[in-house]
Amino acid sequence: MENTEHNNELAVLTPVGIEVTAGGETIAITPIKVKDLNAFLAAIQPVLGDLIKQEIDVMALVLKSPETVIKATAIGCRKPVDWINQLGIDELAKLALAVIEVNTDFFVQKVLPAVQTSMQNLSAKLDGQNLTSSLGKQEPVQS
Repeated sequence: MENTEHNNELAVLTPVGIEVTAGGETIAITPIKVKDLNAFLAAIQPVLGDLIKQEIDVMALVLKSPETVIKATAIGCRKPVDWINQLGIDELAKLALAVIEVNTDFFVQKVLPAVQTSMQNLSAKLDGQNLTSSLGKQEPVQS
């Protein structure tokens, strides 16, 4: 049982890539690398809520936030934004979907819960500081 759980976790941590043809090239879409993580997270921030939904509508994302999708797709497929800008919308959607597919399990199952836990911990610490500081400012009760 533990071995199966370990294998499942390992599969999430090391998702496989997929190949997509766009712009006359076959591109291997592989998981985001550490060096691209900050840029990718910043790029997807405006649509992060849409990316954690059960059903992801890539065309709706393109219409909602085209620059976000273009930038995140460029990072995810390791191509310059100018190259992405030369694609047809259908190719952009195909590449964006591949980037999402390759990285979704990792982000949804590992990164998002870690971020949520960190935010909860930070919130708890801030609440504790507010209680302490507000208690320190209270006047003593005189009877």
